[in-house]
Amino acid sequence: MKTNKYTVCIGLVALLFVGVGITLWQLSPNSTSHNSIKISQDSWPGYIHSFVAQETGCFKEEGLDVELTLVEEVEDTINQFKEGKSDALFGLQSDALMLAAEGVPLKIVYIADFSNGADVLIGTQGIKTISDLKGKTVSVDLLNDVNHILLIELLRMNGLAESDVNIIPVPARHVPQALAEGTIDAGQTWEPYQSQAMASGNRVLASTRDVPGMVTDVLMFNSELVEKRPEDVRKFVKCLFHALKFRAANENEAYAIMSKASNVSPGSLKRAIQGNIFPNLDENIRGFEKTGDTTSLFQTGQIISDFFIKKGVIEKPIDLETIHASEIVKSLK
Repeated sequence: MKTNKYTVCIGLVALLFVGVGITLWQLSPNSTSHNSIKISQDSWPGYIHSFVAQETGCFKEEGLDVELTLVEEVEDTINQFKEGKSDALFGLQSDALMLAAEGVPLKIVYIADFSNGADVLIGTQGIKTISDLKGKTVSVDLLNDVNHILLIELLRMNGLAESDVNIIPVPARHVPQALAEGTIDAGQTWEPYQSQAMASGNRVLASTRDVPGMVTDVLMFNSELVEKRPEDVRKFVKCLFHALKFRAANENEAYAIMSKASNVSPGSLKRAIQGNIFPNLDENIRGFEKTGDTTSLFQTGQIISDFFIKKGVIEKPIDLETIHASEIVKSLK
């Protein structure tokens, strides 16, 4: 599994974990009940409002036994979900599509957040627009990854094809140095590396604000659980919306809960999620609709699916209809 921005952007978390991962508020194996839900999630702060839902008592009020497991490595959370050790998984939309292509039975039930300026493309002083990148060398954090897809979309919007530039992999944290050394003419990165690169006179050429929704995080559940226990899934998602409202109204208390869960300071958590949007209920419902907007899971899902096929990552198109469970958020309206 690839390393994505979420574990990199707050790499400080890795120093604070003991062992590979930690489990918070974990139930004993014998204490699970028919309405228990096991959730695995990595250290990206965009998911940590799930702990707010738990600590404020929402899950208990809804009659749910929820086990939230916070794991350092993205790959570990995905493997737990694939192996049936967790009922649900927070992750990138592209991760969900990849898992579906592998035959993992899943349903996307909730849009957690999407990048709206947090991911940027930075060019050297001589590059003023994306159009100026023709014939130049541009880096992405990982090839055949969601940020590679983002770059191609940004190029397309500015009249360039992928073949018009030389795309190479450069970890986001190394972009400031690569720009300074002249290894690349532009590079895709995020904070704090964005500020480091700009301090040397480089400029932001574009960001996910130009294609909001292209880098989206979702909550996916095992398909069987959604089919057999839709009311429990509905209650869980209801509590996530409760947590977002609580965070907005009680910021200090919410971030204190999130800080305790992640061992990251409230200030660091706030900085990490800047440039991201957390869709409310109405925005979630719209996100499951078929539109040409990049905030639509269908629109971005099609772009991701086509890209994976073109690159030989998957063999056939992903049937988006079968992996979306829009009825969950719609039932909360």
